[in-house]
Amino acid sequence: MAKYFEIVDPLYPIINKREMYVEYEHFWSLSFEDQCKYEPDLLALQLVLYAFATQYLELLDPTESVKTAEFYCECLTSLVLSIC
Repeated sequence: MAKYFEIVDPLYPIINKREMYVEYEHFWSLSFEDQCKYEPDLLALQLVLYAFATQYLELLDPTESVKTAEFYCECLTSLVLSIC
């Protein structure tokens, strides 16, 4: 998420950074069972941020960045379909 706030957020500041980090930390502190019950809209938002951020990670080669972003988009699609 740091990469998202470093690169994307300055161009499109639509998410409150502090609140998002609080939600992020809260989600990852939960047990797996509680993560499965987490609010779908907040989880979807995290997946979108991850997808954006992976496009700018220097640790991945461009092909891996695209694959990782596609993975997060597929997770998001699955999440949306599961709650519809």
